[in-house]
Amino acid sequence: IGGLGLVAGKAAGKFINTTCNYHPSQVPQKTTLYANDGKTVIATLFSQDRVPVPLSQVPKALQEALIATEDRRFYKHHGVDLRGLIRSAISTGSGDTQGGSTLTMQLVKQVRYYQAGDNKKKQEAAIAVNLTRKMEDAKCALYIEGTLKESKNDILDDYLNIAFFGEHSYGIQTAAQTYFHKPASQLTLGESALLVGL
Repeated sequence: IGGLGLVAGKAAGKFINTTCNYHPSQVPQKTTLYANDGKTVIATLFSQDRVPVPLSQVPKALQEALIATEDRRFYKHHGVDLRGLIRSAISTGSGDTQGGSTLTMQLVKQVRYYQAGDNKKKQEAAIAVNLTRKMEDAKCALYIEGTLKESKNDILDDYLNIAFFGEHSYGIQTAAQTYFHKPASQLTLGESALLVGL
């Protein structure tokens, strides 16, 4: 118990001294080139195949499945789930790697990764599995929900449009098209569960 208290105390001290350097920005999207008539598509260019979609077009079952899988206390915390974070800090400190990240913290991680552009060093730092990165994500999650007053729906919307679903699919709309050849709004419960699993 004393050892756990020491680890938790060190983590708390580190958290207090951590600063947030989060800057929200647009994630990469497609660019469409048209012919002189303004209607004929010549080419679509992108580094990430993504089509943003409002949360209102994402089935409620998919939203609930995502929350149940990734962040069960999403509507109860203010960006950081202290129980999960302390568990993660203790496990990571002993060499194990566990989650503990809320959806808001995962959003911070993804935004930072995309902001790194092609800079491999910054990309690796944005997704590094270590306590320092988790503490930065936690501080920024508190900033997003506390200072910026982002709503839970805005965070969920941002997360679903930034997340990678495999097969070059970024965001829920592109994932729905890639795997099921339909818009996200038409996903069934089973299809929603599969995409959340990805």
